[in-house]
Amino acid sequence: MTGGFIDGIAVWVRELRRPHSEQSPGVIEFESERALRILDYFEKISDKLDQTPKLAHITLASALGLEIRLPDLQWRQKYPKLANWYDEFSKLPSIQATRPES
Repeated sequence: MTGGFIDGIAVWVRELRRPHSEQSPGVIEFESERALRILDYFEKISDKLDQTPKLAHITLASALGLEIRLPDLQWRQKYPKLANWYDEFSKLPSIQATRPES
């Protein structure tokens, strides 16, 4: 699930970086809807997420961190429990050291 999430976010970002005349509205809509479905799922299970760095947690945090590159996502307000988990998880030194620059 986390792999599909980060893949979808990456496709969405790449599509938006293409010249406007070459962008595919269908791809943008598909990837944005997929991202929201996945965010719904992670919000529901966010109390089960802990702060122990596991591959799935790192992948999820990496995808959520792409909010820097994808301001259209605007996920924090709709998914407050997930945002709290992400904010805490992002304090780990390894996450801070690899955080993307805006």
